[in-house]
Amino acid sequence: MRFFRKGILCGVVLVSFLFVNSCAKKVVGPELLVIKLSMLPSSPGDGTQMHFTDVHHGLMRGYSNIYKTNDGGLSWHAVTMPAITGTIVDIDFPNRDTAYFICQAYNSPNYRTVYRSIDGGETWTSQFAMGRNFVADFYTGRFGYGFGEQPPSSVYNFFLSNNAATTWFVAAGAIPAAHPENIQFINSSIGIAQGDYNFYNTFNGGATWNFTGDVQPGYYSEIFEGGIIFRVNTARDILKSTDYGTTWHTVFENTQNVYITDIDFLPGGFCCAIYYDKLLVSRDGGETWKATFIDSNSGDSVLENFEIGNLHIIDEHTVICTGRNSNYGVMVKIEIE
Repeated sequence: MRFFRKGILCGVVLVSFLFVNSCAKKVVGPELLVIKLSMLPSSPGDGTQMHFTDVHHGLMRGYSNIYKTNDGGLSWHAVTMPAITGTIVDIDFPNRDTAYFICQAYNSPNYRTVYRSIDGGETWTSQFAMGRNFVADFYTGRFGYGFGEQPPSSVYNFFLSNNAATTWFVAAGAIPAAHPENIQFINSSIGIAQGDYNFYNTFNGGATWNFTGDVQPGYYSEIFEGGIIFRVNTARDILKSTDYGTTWHTVFENTQNVYITDIDFLPGGFCCAIYYDKLLVSRDGGETWKATFIDSNSGDSVLENFEIGNLHIIDEHTVICTGRNSNYGVMVKIEIE
């Protein structure tokens, strides 16, 4: 199963000039790839996170709403939202029918509530109230893991739900990080987590966690098909694992030390990453990369100084990106030659 969780750390600017290969030893040439940007009409203006359950069906988290796409992100519609009094902090889309989001209350003590949808994200019901900083992931429509508080207790625990977030039970084990920022499971045994600049994996359902490296804060690693994980370390290099994060090798040396904000991967090996003001493209599973430059005939002034937030690959020639231009949230389609 392919996971498509997307997060945003900070904006990076796309501008129309050529990439210098010497900026990163793992970027190869000599050819550069041409891309063309085009605005997506009627797309959400406040998208901050994308999560796709397959190539075509996905949800986008806005500041106060959730949007759905059935065509890979080319078009979106707002779903029917419950009356929430807080900020949507995370979404999860484990299968075509079932989806979740977590809402954090505006006022202290800022408890979080898990909401569930059984119609692919179109409508939602409240499931369970959890404590501050609660994070969760569902590897099926019914089973999930979480970490945080369960009111009225202020003790952080590792939790398991086996009934679609209706109730949560304290599970064996504890993530070593004091405040995990991200947790993801691919089944009942194998999962990853990160927090406090550290990356961990587990092969026994979270009973024990193994530290396997450092991570750039704000970039959330995800599990792809075949046990592939990309990690961005604190030096902001891209590392790849093919054994669920037990061993790693460097595939991109970030000599400019700028943020890597997002990476997406297709099972056939096509891969894209956001690198400062560049879109990096790989066709061999992220082992080598080529840079892009913008087709100067794209012709839309709204796209000048466009800051990318996150990306989603539809196919080897089409990528969807969220971001901002000045004070406006926009979405664009990137066509790659």
